[in-house]
Amino acid sequence: MIKINLLAKSKKNLSAGRELIIGIACLAVLFGVGSFWYYELACSIKGIQRQIDETKRQLETSHAKVKKINELKEEKKDLEKKLSLIRDLKSKQKGPAPILNQISLVIPDEIWLSSLSTRGKQMTMEGRSLTANNVAEFMKCLESSRSLSQIELGQTELESMGDKKVQKFKITCNLTDPNSQVKQQGGEVQKR
Repeated sequence: MIKINLLAKSKKNLSAGRELIIGIACLAVLFGVGSFWYYELACSIKGIQRQIDETKRQLETSHAKVKKINELKEEKKDLEKKLSLIRDLKSKQKGPAPILNQISLVIPDEIWLSSLSTRGKQMTMEGRSLTANNVAEFMKCLESSRSLSQIELGQTELESMGDKKVQKFKITCNLTDPNSQVKQQGGEVQKR
């Protein structure tokens, strides 16, 4: 008789099935770990991408702010140049204008000036008058100005002008404070 051992075959089938199940389980675990790792990497990549996008937005905002700051700096330089120019113009504007105004307030009607020049703090006036008394009166009026000092009559000479004789004169004085006003008496300029 022939004996067949069926038990040995079934043990082999069972171990092969068990190995298959273990292999499938290992594959499932590996797939799960791989999927989890992939998911973690994808989330990390998304987070990093969000940070990159946010950094790009901040960088664009910073570039816009830097551009605005540079524009404001240029504008500030332009304004400083303009203010400097205005200061220069104002300082130059103060020079002869107040003095000329003061002289026009005190000059008698019978006197006319032909030239007025300044060199540093010294001013020279040349002109003509109908009489010597008018020149003396003009000098007294100039002395009432707080912006003029050391008023001196340089020269006078009689000159013919058509059919009349006129006094040609030259007055020199020093400028002290061109912004001060002529002394006034009762709201009017004092003329003698």
